[in-house]
Amino acid sequence: MTGEEAYHSDCFQCIQCASKIEDLVFAKTSQGIYCMKCHQARKEAKRIREERERMERAQRMMEKLLPTIPETEVR
Repeated sequence: MTGEEAYHSDCFQCIQCASKIEDLVFAKTSQGIYCMKCHQARKEAKRIREERERMERAQRMMEKLLPTIPETEVR
């Protein structure tokens, strides 16, 4: 049982990997119920994605702030 919802023990499984959740350690999100292994993997993937986006924003900001270096001819 999760809050107001009840599940048959054979149906109580992770939405991502479909493993049966037997030890009652799980994460319930707006997308569904996850085993802790999948939930931690999702959190880590989100953290990495957000860090990459933060780095890309910083890079774009630096490109806007730095003057363009004129190209010189190599002789």
